Amino acid sequence: MPTTQPLPLSTPNRNLVRLTIVRGITWTGFLAAIILGVEVLGFELQVTAVIGVVLVMAVINLATWWRLGRHRAVTDGEYLLHLLADVAGLTLLFYFTGGASNPFHSPTTWCR
Repeated sequence: MPTTQPLPLSTPNRNLVRLTIVRGITWTGFLAAIILGVEVLGFELQVTAVIGVVLVMAVINLATWWRLGRHRAVTDGEYLLHLLADVAGLTLLFYFTGGASNPFHSPTTWCR
């Protein structure tokens, strides 16, 4: 009698679905914060560049949902590329919103 292997708790497909949901929520929140900061609080940002980064991440998210609709397994390498895209998007967002002087991502300002 052959023994069956237990199903993995987390597959790359499931992880990519979770990542896509979290990405959508996060970047929507970033967009809301950008609009609030520029329109209500009067922050001076490179609005075109910042909105461009958010739009690129939205396109990546939409393409990911489309890709997840195909019946093809997600590889670990593909999942890694999605994570790297998120890191690149956050890096560009932080760069265009103040770089190292941005108090929202500098750990040294949290301790003061």
